[in-house]
Amino acid sequence: MAEDAIKEQLENARKAFEARNYQACESILQKMPQEDLQAQHNLAIVRLLQNHADVEQTIAALADNSTEGLPALNEEVETKHSVALLYEGHETAHFNRALLLARSGLLNEAAVILRGLLGMHNSIKPAVLGRVVCLLQTITRIPTTVHHRQRSDEDLIQKVVTEAMDKFTKDPVLLTMIRGAFADSSTIQEMPHNSDADWAVYFNNLGVLIMGDSKMNVASLCFAKAEKAVAQCNTPLMRHPIVYNAGLCALLRGEYDSAITCFLSVQEFMKKSPLFWVRFAEAAVGKLQKEAHKKSLEEYERMQDHFSEQLRNGKMFPNYEYLVLPGATINQGSLVDLKDSSVCTSLETLVCSTVQNALLLLLPRGHTAATAMEAFPHNVQLIHFALFYWCALEICRKNYIVVVNVGYDLLSLHERRPLSPNLHAALLSYMVEALIHLNEPERALKVLRRSSLSSLVLGSSSEPLDSHQQGRVEALFVNLAITHIANGLWNQASSVVESLLAKVYEGRAVKEKEGTSSSSNTSNQGVILAYHMLAIFLELAQGNQEKAQEALMRVSWVG
Repeated sequence: MAEDAIKEQLENARKAFEARNYQACESILQKMPQEDLQAQHNLAIVRLLQNHADVEQTIAALADNSTEGLPALNEEVETKHSVALLYEGHETAHFNRALLLARSGLLNEAAVILRGLLGMHNSIKPAVLGRVVCLLQTITRIPTTVHHRQRSDEDLIQKVVTEAMDKFTKDPVLLTMIRGAFADSSTIQEMPHNSDADWAVYFNNLGVLIMGDSKMNVASLCFAKAEKAVAQCNTPLMRHPIVYNAGLCALLRGEYDSAITCFLSVQEFMKKSPLFWVRFAEAAVGKLQKEAHKKSLEEYERMQDHFSEQLRNGKMFPNYEYLVLPGATINQGSLVDLKDSSVCTSLETLVCSTVQNALLLLLPRGHTAATAMEAFPHNVQLIHFALFYWCALEICRKNYIVVVNVGYDLLSLHERRPLSPNLHAALLSYMVEALIHLNEPERALKVLRRSSLSSLVLGSSSEPLDSHQQGRVEALFVNLAITHIANGLWNQASSVVESLLAKVYEGRAVKEKEGTSSSSNTSNQGVILAYHMLAIFLELAQGNQEKAQEALMRVSWVG
């Protein structure tokens, strides 16, 4: 086909596209030579808009023979990679690919393309350049554990905006888009929202900004309004990100059922994103643990009813109160489990599939967790959490050997790339529980001795321990002290309690200095009192009445 004929056909396809006559546009493009990249890239977008191809196929089609210098998915790259423009307007195909990658949760891969485009901003049309700036600003403005804004991003974005602002101001729609990308919750009200699509985008963006301020209830209302507005548009490409955001908000609120429902509806769209599968696993594990806790309470109540009946019939003597400690095994004896376990079984299957999908993406063929962390450092946190949710699943399944093996792998990774304090605390509780069930208390003690008491009690400046994990740490070390007492190791028990109290007071002093202690001190009063009582008991048991008196004087502030 002659060059003039190709240009004429492309012009006809463009007119059909702008008229939203996608069927006619596809018919024209299909007749053009397959080696014509411009035609094939346009055809990929038209097929996507007609649901003749999915997002994954479109990403592959846009990358075909045109991504020299660009990374494959999950490939670690430097930021110096350039983007090759092989025909006039090729930047549009690159931007479309980056947009689809970002919508699929592959933010690092999208950012590489966008940085490459901004690096050659003088060669790119203003309409595309403005959208590139907006997308890079949007996906990097709020840093997370899996993607970060590079130091050069701020300078690059500001440079492009400054140099090209005169061009951007000539297009009111583009200028509004740029202002929206750099808006915060105080200026977003100025954004226009005249159609259902505008309202959907407005409420979604508002929800994201509010969620970033930890106002989850308000954000949830925004996403609900965004879903209602986008339902009127009948545009799946717009609906999927909104539904994912709604699911993420529900997850952060602890509404696991709603989160799972949202994630199930977008799993086909986001199946190539390891971040999506890790979040999905988090929701499924949360629901599974909630159901397991509910079942445990029901079993405990039935057991207490059984014991009460035995006592009334004179078959048991109330010599001591029966207690169930957190995570303790309940031996029901002849009691029949009347609980249907189908819900937990289906949840276990769901957790298993989400964790497997995450690990398949995070650990490419030929890689172990350690080598993958070195090769893909932006995935370190995701690898940590994917393995942790595997441990959580196997705890519920009572596969304690698997818990211990995976837990040791995670602890070895912790020595290279530290786990977050909250994850570390939860992992230790799982490992100790598993080792106790396996009747290996010595190994459980060794696991605890490998950990830093300071980091576990105090957390870190960037991520302090939440109240749930703090409770786990307190239980772990109090139980460690009690284990020493049971073994007659009084000095070791005293050392643990004294060290623990010292760290608790250290954390209290830091919070008082920062002015953040008012909310947590009241709830920790009883806990610290329990530590002091244990310390007093230790001194009395060893005949140290003077030291016991000194320890008793130190609890005078509790009230």
